[in-house]
This record gives sequence, C-alpha cells and structure tokens, in this order.
Amino acid sequence: TYRTGTNETFHRPYVVKEVSGVRVGILGLTTAGVPSWENTQNYPGIEFREPVVEARKWVSVLRTTERVDLVVVTMHMGLEEDLRTGVPSPGQVKWENQALAIARGVPGVDLILMGHTHREVPGVLVNGVLLAQANLWGRHLVRADIYVERGEDGRWHVAGKQARTLPVTAETPIDPEIAAIAEPYDGEARAWLSRPIGDSDAELTATDARVSDTALVDLVQRVQLEVGQADVSMAAVFNRQAKIPKGKVTVRDIAGLYIYENTLVVLEVTGAQLLAALEHSAKFFKPYEAGRTPAQLIDERIPDYNFDQAEGVTYDLDITRPVGQRIRNLRFKGQPVTPTQTFRLATNNYRVNGGGGYDMFKDAKVLVRSSQEIREMIIDWVEKAGRIPTQPSGNWRLVTGTN
Repeated sequence: TYRTGTNETFHRPYVVKEVSGVRVGILGLTTAGVPSWENTQNYPGIEFREPVVEARKWVSVLRTTERVDLVVVTMHMGLEEDLRTGVPSPGQVKWENQALAIARGVPGVDLILMGHTHREVPGVLVNGVLLAQANLWGRHLVRADIYVERGEDGRWHVAGKQARTLPVTAETPIDPEIAAIAEPYDGEARAWLSRPIGDSDAELTATDARVSDTALVDLVQRVQLEVGQADVSMAAVFNRQAKIPKGKVTVRDIAGLYIYENTLVVLEVTGAQLLAALEHSAKFFKPYEAGRTPAQLIDERIPDYNFDQAEGVTYDLDITRPVGQRIRNLRFKGQPVTPTQTFRLATNNYRVNGGGGYDMFKDAKVLVRSSQEIREMIIDWVEKAGRIPTQPSGNWRLVTGTN
C-alpha cells in the first residue's frame, strides 16, 4: 500500500528479526482487490499496487540490502486456483489472491503465510515455497518449522521446512495477560449480545438456505426492502450455522445471522442488470448431473456469501439448464420483467463495489448509500416489530428436473 500518487509506502513494508543468529525478513502484503469491494472513504489516501511486482521488489531488498537468511511473506491473500486442476477460483477480482503467482514467480521466498480466503491450508509446497493458512476467526494457528544449517560460505541455508495447523478448542489455554486486557471489553460485548430484542414463534435455521427460500434470509430481505424503500432486495446466507431460537431473541442471534459489517446501498437497476445478477448467482451450482441432489451440485469453491437470492420478484432457478440460462419466469408483481424496466434494488456495499464478481452493478445509479450497518438495521427492526416472521415468502425455488 502506498500514499496515493507517491512512491511512499503507507506502512512499513517489512521488518527484520534476528533469531539465534539467523536474519529473518518478514514482508507484509495486502490484497490489491480492496477497491473492488470496499467504500473509498474507508481507505483515504491509500492506493494498492500489483502484489507480484511489489513482492519481487521488496524480497530483492531483503535479500540484497538487508542480507537476510530467510524470507517470510505474510499476506491478506490466498490461493487463487485449484491446485489439482489449475482452474482459477471463481468470483475473484483482479489481483485479489496472488499466493501461487508469488510462489512461482518471485525468487527468494521461503514461507508464505496466507489469509483472506477463509480456508484451512495446513501446508503445501509450490516451487520450493511453503504456503500455509490458518482458516478464519482464530479457529486454527499455523505452526511452520524451518530448519537451517550453515554452508561452507558461512551463510545459513534452508535444509528443510514443514507446516501444520493447530486447532483452537475449548481446551486451548487462555493467555492470562491478554485475557486481563480484554476482560472489560469482553464483558461489555457479552452484555450487548445478550440483550433480548424480540420473540419468535418457531426455531429458525439457515441449514437449507443454499437450496431453498428461508425465513432467516427473508428477514434480511424484508429489512433491506423497508429501510431502502426498494422494489427488490438481494441478500445471501452469511452463516449456515445461524439460528434464531423459539422464544426470546437476542442481539447475539441477529449478529450470528449477519456476521459482516456491510452497509445498505440502493441502486437504480434495469431488468437486464437484475437478470444478469441472478444468473451470476446461479453459477453457485455446478453443471447438472441426474441423480445428484441440489446440495451435491453446489460448487464448494464459491463461498455461500456470493450466492445472492432476490426478494420482491418471483423466479425459478433451473439448475438443469446451462450457466447463463438458469433464471426462468422472472416476474415483478406478477408481470414478466423486461430488460429496460427499472427497479430500486437494495443490496450491500460489498456487492456494489464489485465483491463476488457482481460487476453488472458498476454503472448503476446510486439512489441511497447508508453509513449504518445492515446488522444494526436488522436489530432495530426486530426490536421495533417485537416478533420475527417465521414463514418464508417462497418467492423463488430450485428446479431440478424432478419438480
């Protein structure tokens, strides 16, 4: 990251540490995909440059100027392709993930510690570079062991390396010093999360939210439609483990449903743009194979949060048809949607900025851009309504060849 329009780095690009006489250079890299999904006001004065070029530049500095023995790259980027097939991961924006490109194209790197893609990577060797990733949300810790020995030239050389992920469980010891620092904030957060804000007549889960319309996703849609005074809303399931219990509903239940800090944006879109967005979303399912269930046809390379569902219109998602031709019977108020018809579409800032490859919205007119998080809007809505709707609208369905 650089200060806009200059060659001055925004942060210190690397540190050098000496461990038992071994000089270790640690380079930090940020995904250059940030402008494709983040609001510009959240990174004022910062520009993001191409990661492979930057890695080559700074690794050279570490090896020649700093004369390090070992180079570790820590980055908010992950694997950009399937290692078995070489097929790029779907839904990525330009330069979002560059771990493999750096391992293959930047000489002098020994270890890459990755992030961003929400995957556990215990350790993989590519072009002699060890890559590992510790999953997400502190679920794992990566331990990488690098073995070095002195050569005849008097310098340290890597003799071997390996990595593994260590799960964090309820039995993992808590660091007392860190716990003491966090205690007042933890207590405040727990009190806020435990606050009752409404009731539900039934338990609601997101278990089937990837293959059918559910009351949980419809709750998000309802709030976006009402707050945004929109015709159509698009939202995805963010957490398949989300659950609203029968009886008292707390802030924690809603926070578990909407786990990201997205803000609401209302766009003016055409019927053609809406259809393009739904067809893009329908890529969530692989090519149809008779005898396989919809759940078995989900392309697990695509995160759940990139499978948007629409509310305010009715439609069929026919997974027996080719990609790009899967949305059928798209209707608004009972009438077929036409390509030039316009709608007020409620979505989130991640989508509007191109997150998940939804680039069909990039030229759409912005009608409303809220600074309030959608999660807060849902909490406010539940608190005012007092009761959560428990029946899905059933406005869309999967067509599988047997229905």
